[in-house]
Amino acid sequence: MKTTTDKIYHKLSLEILNLTLKPGTKIQEKKLQEELEIGRTPLREALVILKNDGLIKTIPQSGTYVTYIDLKNALAARFMRQAIEQKIIGKAATMPDKKLFSPAQKIIDKQFEAAKNHNMLDFFNYDNQFHRFFYTVTGNQQILDWMIPICFQLHRFRYLRVHDEHLDWEKLINGHQEILNAILHSNVYLADARIFNHLHLMLEEADQVMQDFPDYFENK
Repeated sequence: MKTTTDKIYHKLSLEILNLTLKPGTKIQEKKLQEELEIGRTPLREALVILKNDGLIKTIPQSGTYVTYIDLKNALAARFMRQAIEQKIIGKAATMPDKKLFSPAQKIIDKQFEAAKNHNMLDFFNYDNQFHRFFYTVTGNQQILDWMIPICFQLHRFRYLRVHDEHLDWEKLINGHQEILNAILHSNVYLADARIFNHLHLMLEEADQVMQDFPDYFENK
């Protein structure tokens, strides 16, 4: 059962990760207490966890602020994720029962519709669902759970990337389809290459995202 602290943490972390609370935003504790109708203690406890996650920081004699996106941290998390997902996708390609992967095609189809309707939030959520699916189907959900807090800065970058008007949505969707097709054909080497290329796109797009959102980053 979730405590009040858990609920506050979930709400604030989601707002930071999805950029409702933008980098550099000051956290108004009194205002939050009034809006959420909560006491000071659970809010303070939630803020401590957010600080440990690197999502907020306190500046002495100034206040508490949402951190800027740490690009070096995001790139390091991307490197780790790429190494792990190559193994995950490779394992998926060796699995004989290809019917297990039908949900992945449905996710791609839904992501295509989200792109067609220019629904950025749904597009981003389906992107996450696609990648999470393979951790689950290969029995590696625990690895994904471990990775989530490590990848917070990467998550923020990726969400910002979806809001970039230069993003080639079709290229991302085609990347997912190519990964799935390689898995369905049990082609381990091609699947490995497809996921590598797909996750490598972030490096190709980083300069453009930073150019379009220059005030959101640190450690550039």
